[in-house]
Amino acid sequence: MKKIYYFLGAIAVMLLAAGCAKAESGAVTIQKNPDSDYEKTFDELTLGELNEYTYHRPKDESLTGEIFVELYENGVKQENTTSLSLDWEEGGEQKGALGMGLIEHIQEEPSLLLYSPDGTLKSSNLQETNWKDLSIRGWQDAVREKEWSLETGKEYILGAYTGSTGNEMSMYDLTDEEELEEMLNSHEFVLLFKISLTEK
Repeated sequence: MKKIYYFLGAIAVMLLAAGCAKAESGAVTIQKNPDSDYEKTFDELTLGELNEYTYHRPKDESLTGEIFVELYENGVKQENTTSLSLDWEEGGEQKGALGMGLIEHIQEEPSLLLYSPDGTLKSSNLQETNWKDLSIRGWQDAVREKEWSLETGKEYILGAYTGSTGNEMSMYDLTDEEELEEMLNSHEFVLLFKISLTEK
């Protein structure tokens, strides 16, 4: 348990120390970070699953937004959605990281972890879910190696963590509404990791 608290503290310190960088376009962009040190640490310590994304926010953009996770069980959206605000500073170009993690505990539901550009961490337990009944689980990326330009007023799925009581799972295109609906209805457990932007 001490390792977990040390790791969470290290994430906060490193994110707060992240500096600014030049954005190449006039839109906020985001892409998967395949070289994330946090992902490697999660794997090395067998803590669970973590997925990180890097973003570029252009200069003089007055934007806010949030990252959030929606839980679906047997195709039905549950009430315990977890969210974290993106408290970007006004003015100046910015580059940073945000992500979602699942810290797995032996014989217990996992803890859900969100972290944002300003170093804020938020965790919550996935209690009273069908997690313990699942026989197979896995992560699916929507962004992958592509860089996305984000528009205000829209929700974007960055990835999904799915679970099934069966012995196999399929891969889906999370940007396709029909495939997304099929995924939600064919898995007993789904976490959708999303981002949205709004004008201040």
